[in-house]
Amino acid sequence: MDEAVTLPQTLFQEAVAELHSIRDFIRFTVSCLRSADVHLGHGSEDAFAEATALVMQTLSLDWDADAEILDARILPSERRRIVELLEKRVNDRIPLAYLLNLAYFCGHPFYVDERVLVPRSPIGELINERFATLGVSEPQRLLDLCTGSGCIAIALAHAFPDALVDATDLSLDALSVAAVNIEHHNLHEQVNLIESDVFSKLPGQRYDLLVSNPPYVDAADMADLPVEYTHEPELALEAGPDGLSITRRILAEAADYLTENGLLVVEVLRDRVYVSSSPDRVNHSFLLYKKGIIKKILISGGSGQLLVGLATGFPGRGFPMAGIRERRFRCVRPERGTVPPASSPVQGGRVNGRQQHWSGVSRHDLRRVARPGAGRDCGRGAARSGTVGSGPAA
Repeated sequence: MDEAVTLPQTLFQEAVAELHSIRDFIRFTVSCLRSADVHLGHGSEDAFAEATALVMQTLSLDWDADAEILDARILPSERRRIVELLEKRVNDRIPLAYLLNLAYFCGHPFYVDERVLVPRSPIGELINERFATLGVSEPQRLLDLCTGSGCIAIALAHAFPDALVDATDLSLDALSVAAVNIEHHNLHEQVNLIESDVFSKLPGQRYDLLVSNPPYVDAADMADLPVEYTHEPELALEAGPDGLSITRRILAEAADYLTENGLLVVEVLRDRVYVSSSPDRVNHSFLLYKKGIIKKILISGGSGQLLVGLATGFPGRGFPMAGIRERRFRCVRPERGTVPPASSPVQGGRVNGRQQHWSGVSRHDLRRVARPGAGRDCGRGAARSGTVGSGPAA
């Protein structure tokens, strides 16, 4: 088994004592990430981009700040904070998004912690183009199954401002995080959270667009994940021996929850797609995207035609697990610590409805909505968006 490389604490102490500028610490961070063979894949596959995010975000600076600021000297307390986060990133292999409690999806900022996956789905590319290549036109009712942090549901709400979005998840912890993000994006009237095991709490509902990034990692890959992924909730990753236990349920039941011309888009790993229809009823076409392939499957029968778009990864490139390398990473699963509370400190800025960068979110705004108990004590039966309800929006 390969053992993760760790760096000595004396190295980090030396950096605090001897390095002085922002440029120094970006360079040092890159060197540490590379020398420790840290796995990148929770938002960036570039060590320089991750180093810049860690340093600039910790200093509450814009990423695109004038280059002259890179030579500015930083305070000893700031140096210690940067090194503290860097040591956790390198030696504990904690994804940067969890250290900053901030990730971006479709250009929007989201609060994240270890109760949810770090957003990284190729479905984001479909959302950015408003599903135009799949023939979607102004859907009125949308459903996000297995919503996690709520990033897909919220991105859908931004893309289709006149639509109502239901977002379901089996995990109350995940729905608590989603509630924080709905509050931050001020989408209480548009996005409704529902505690549901796939379709179980959605009787009689029909949707024009149904999107899901369900658990899809098979047993072999679960035993072989880089350490970084062991910090994510196993419930949101593991999906049986072949990674399709949830996907099969979705494909089997989706037709009962779609309008006549409804569209279902499901993310799966690589090309592990099984459709329970005879070959003469299935038509395939492929759409190539920057971060994956969208397989378009048309299934005839039932009340009409069920169009299923399956977002899959490029074989050999590891997406959509965001860059898991093809060579195997063998690791020992660490003891799980306590999950950070919703009040974990956040670095970042204000949401203003425009496309953001990491530095564009006010950390004070996110701290306000990520307060202790945010989302956790919301009414279980409430039907209003931003709280965990027992049924879909009216």
